[in-house]
Amino acid sequence: MKLSLAVALIIGISIVELAHGVAPRKVCPPKNDYQCIRYLDQCQSDSDCEHHKICCPGPCGKECRSPLEKPGKCPIPRGFGICVEKCSHDFGCRGRQKCCSNGCGHVCMNPVYLKVKPGKCPIPRGFGICVEKCSHDFGCRGRQKCCSNGCGHVCMNPVYLKG
Repeated sequence: MKLSLAVALIIGISIVELAHGVAPRKVCPPKNDYQCIRYLDQCQSDSDCEHHKICCPGPCGKECRSPLEKPGKCPIPRGFGICVEKCSHDFGCRGRQKCCSNGCGHVCMNPVYLKVKPGKCPIPRGFGICVEKCSHDFGCRGRQKCCSNGCGHVCMNPVYLKG
């Protein structure tokens, strides 16, 4: 029994990792316009940077900067999409669209603006099914919220805290 639970967990994690795919390339902001006295790299790659910053060229060398992104978040993929790379960053997409994973590749999609419905998600009890049935509260009917089930995300009735 313990072995089958462990195998199910590993398979579920693998499916979630595959569904999210490789993140699209982040875009560096324009270089600051100032004069340098000394050229010095603060980073060599994105892994040298903290807090979701990326290693970008600057006027005095490479430096950790916050990437340029369009507002909103990508919707969570629902299953597996077509395995094509139609974009590599948000600014390769028209208008307000963002470059998002479709479950295998990356395509331009309308962003999700993270509004939340009232109430809190119930605390998951153990591991649920490893599927992404929703990506935000407004993808759920009525008063339901998009909540973790212990592995994936599904629509659930909220819990209201007495205050």
